[in-house]
Amino acid sequence: MLVSCWPRASCGGSSRRRREAARGTALAREGKYALAIEHYKAASRLNPHLPGLQLNLGLAYFKSNHLREAAAAFEEAVRADSGSSDRALLGMSY
Repeated sequence: MLVSCWPRASCGGSSRRRREAARGTALAREGKYALAIEHYKAASRLNPHLPGLQLNLGLAYFKSNHLREAAAAFEEAVRADSGSSDRALLGMSY
């Protein structure tokens, strides 16, 4: 489960942050989670409120067995949008 905001208009903002997020999603789909994390973090530095970004970052951390970091990203995703999948993933990371 990856949330891709590329190329939806709702992502808004600079094309660089969209490219970073899209590259992170592509890498995560290939199972290259460490690289995906770097791209998600770069996108987050440009706009931490990009839809789905914290959820994807959390999933990449979770798949990399970095549960503490995953929980932090899922908590941020819940704060941004309290969807049920965000809460479920947050619970699984503890």
